[in-house]
Amino acid sequence: MAESRSESLVLTENPDLEAIPGLIEELNDFIQNVSGESDQYSFDMDEPFDIDKYREHILFTLSWDSMLFSDIDPIIADDRKDRTWRFITLIFMEHAHEIEIRQQGNDLSVQRLYNEAYA
Repeated sequence: MAESRSESLVLTENPDLEAIPGLIEELNDFIQNVSGESDQYSFDMDEPFDIDKYREHILFTLSWDSMLFSDIDPIIADDRKDRTWRFITLIFMEHAHEIEIRQQGNDLSVQRLYNEAYA
């Protein structure tokens, strides 16, 4: 998969936005179409995302053997929200080198990593 990626785009000069007729107007219209209503983006404060709670749950669930993402039990009743929050937590945990995530068919394999910082 990595071999199919494009090479980095190196810009030798600033892009000329006026080279594409109407681009600037379309971008301005797009940006101004965002509603300023406060209800547009609402947050469910009844069940706020607690990444530390999810991290502890995942670490408690994982042994040193790999496990499928779908086999990690949910914490909350809303399955879609729980799957999203578990996935976000796993991304942060992989970035911190606590776990390794690998694609396994339509699921993810999650492997706990030994890291002296967390020992």
